[in-house]
Amino acid sequence: MSKKIYLILALLIGAIVFIQSCTRNNVEKATGGTDPCDTSQVSFQRDIEPILINYCYQCHSNDNIVFSNGVSLEGYDNFKGWCQSGYVLGDITSAPGFTPMPYGKPKITDCAINKITAWINQNFPN
Repeated sequence: MSKKIYLILALLIGAIVFIQSCTRNNVEKATGGTDPCDTSQVSFQRDIEPILINYCYQCHSNDNIVFSNGVSLEGYDNFKGWCQSGYVLGDITSAPGFTPMPYGKPKITDCAINKITAWINQNFPN
């Protein structure tokens, strides 16, 4: 074979190795073996409350009842109740007929939505 064919084969093999090294499993190994958006066992205190603190409590805390139209998402029982009503998922996913939340701010991350959805599907573990 000519040098040109060897060069093309080497580049092709190099590209395949490079693409293969960027798989999800290798990314997880590089970050300590955990998926940064693990939804297998979600809990309110560990996973959900930090999302609420970051995205929701500025308006929907017990301190802002008037500003947030009486909707407090602060605490396990309050948030669970609003999730059971269906409003939370409708709002955070901007479903038709719902008010996109957080209001007037960028949409929360897909990972945060996935964690809230998993928490609901796992029957609201605390």
